[in-house]
Amino acid sequence: MELRRAAVRTARKAPGDAPVTAAAGAVPFAPARRAVVAVLGHVDHGKTTLLDCLRHTSVAAREAGGITQHMGAFVVALPGDGGSLTFLDTPGHAAFTAMRARGAACTDIVVLVVAADDGVMPQTREALAHARAAGCPIVVALTKCDKASADVGKARRQLLEEGLATEDAGGSVQVVEVAALSGAGLDALSEALLLEADGLDLRGEGADGRGEGEGVVLEARLDRGQGPLAMALLRRGSIQPGCALVAGTQWGRVRALRDASGAPLAQAGPSEPVEVVGLRGLPQAGDPIQVVASEERARRIAGARAERAARGVAWGTPTSESPSPSPSPSQSPRGKAARRAARVEAAAADALSAEAALLPDAPRELALLIKADVQGTAEALRDAVEGLSSAAVRVRALHCGVGPVSENDVALAAACGAPILAFNVRTAAAADAEARRCGVTVASRRVIYHLLDDVGVMLTGLAPEHEAEEVAGEADVLQLFALPAAKKGGAAAGGGSAQPQPPVAGCRVRTGSITLGERFRLLRDGVAVHEGLLSCASIRRHRLEVQTVGRGTECGVVLTGWTDVRSGDVLQCVRTVRVRARTEEVQGGGLRVTDQAGDVVCQAP
Repeated sequence: MELRRAAVRTARKAPGDAPVTAAAGAVPFAPARRAVVAVLGHVDHGKTTLLDCLRHTSVAAREAGGITQHMGAFVVALPGDGGSLTFLDTPGHAAFTAMRARGAACTDIVVLVVAADDGVMPQTREALAHARAAGCPIVVALTKCDKASADVGKARRQLLEEGLATEDAGGSVQVVEVAALSGAGLDALSEALLLEADGLDLRGEGADGRGEGEGVVLEARLDRGQGPLAMALLRRGSIQPGCALVAGTQWGRVRALRDASGAPLAQAGPSEPVEVVGLRGLPQAGDPIQVVASEERARRIAGARAERAARGVAWGTPTSESPSPSPSPSQSPRGKAARRAARVEAAAADALSAEAALLPDAPRELALLIKADVQGTAEALRDAVEGLSSAAVRVRALHCGVGPVSENDVALAAACGAPILAFNVRTAAAADAEARRCGVTVASRRVIYHLLDDVGVMLTGLAPEHEAEEVAGEADVLQLFALPAAKKGGAAAGGGSAQPQPPVAGCRVRTGSITLGERFRLLRDGVAVHEGLLSCASIRRHRLEVQTVGRGTECGVVLTGWTDVRSGDVLQCVRTVRVRARTEEVQGGGLRVTDQAGDVVCQAP
């Protein structure tokens, strides 16, 4: 390890060295670019705190609930002459799987953060799978090594069990022990990352300011004053204000560029996180972004992609677009008619779905509207709530948008009978008043698992009911009394043989109460002596017919048509009740409704 680090320090060019030039007639090398490092790991393992210590900020202290819920991108200047790296901070909560996948897909190096006091956890394994799928080199940062409960040896063994060949076991994966709050191990982590970056020999076309920029949208949000804003990471080429730009199915002309701190930029190159102002619509997180020659070409590319997306056809990568010079189908009269027909068909399908939901055997459904602060979080929340679906109750996101809750959102929710989930966004005063007037529930939260718990409560209210038996009371049979036998056929038939009558069971109520209108089970040595339940013909107390007898009271009970009663038996008074279906907790927050009936609580003594 030390030899490798020494070699890197020796190979790194000193500030006064002359630049290396290509030989005469040779094609010049692309300039070196900054490495992109994605920080992945389980929730609350110290990812954001680690980055805060590297860049001397306090982002973690401002996060709602103390957890990261957005993807962040920023440049960190490393100590000494080590240069700089671009870091992607990803959430560790179970709901943000798509964000972690995007972070691993557009990175050069992955830092797998593992807390020494917690070890390998579910999202640690998921992050490792994303890193392996992206084919990125991995550096492990063992955080919280200064805690008394830290077990570094156990964490290293768990890494080996996950198939990570660490250097101390003869492999090539570097493991750095870190205590972020005290700063211990940060220099070693920076050196390990630079070592991996130097080994990759990263080059960026357009790092010299030439070439059309290409990259990926990390996050997107709406700003009241500036409109759609996209945080993008360039992979090659460059971008300047005034460029025509395509981002997924959206397009526009760049009005302004800002870095991660909000400072204006005159130009951005490869491995540069940049906020773009000027798009005409909000792109999706993960959409490719590309600089094109003109606004007309940008409009055609975006129109072609939107048309293909409407037909359910994947539009592919930006470089594979071949837009037709003809006007966009979405702007032609035929295209407008097709869109109107599609809207009519969709309305009819929704009406049929609503009618089907009224059928007794139709599966229940919780429809929701989702509004979030950024596109990536809205997508994660949609996936998380729809993941709470089950065969008993389905969850469906009718609309998933970005920005404050508006009156239009409330009108749509009222028409569909759906609650609104507002994550990290405010509700306009007029929309709040309209929601109260229409009876629309607006669940507003700043922490994702709190919002998922709210959805779990909603699902519990929609859970189907099942019939179940509840023991209302138990009585001990103390003594039997015979009733006079009735003659079969009666006097009109001229007499006949006597028919046995059920005995009167003299009982004392042990728990709960017994009621004349309920059904009974007869137990002998703890086992039912008959199938099904028996009806009660009479309950008497002091020769008076009564409806209910409580605990500690003696009475006489006659069961309809049942004569096999013995002293020492137990009579159970059983009532049929309707109970909600059972729910199960879901990792990351919320509840899922199962097909099984919930527990029935027996009558208390």
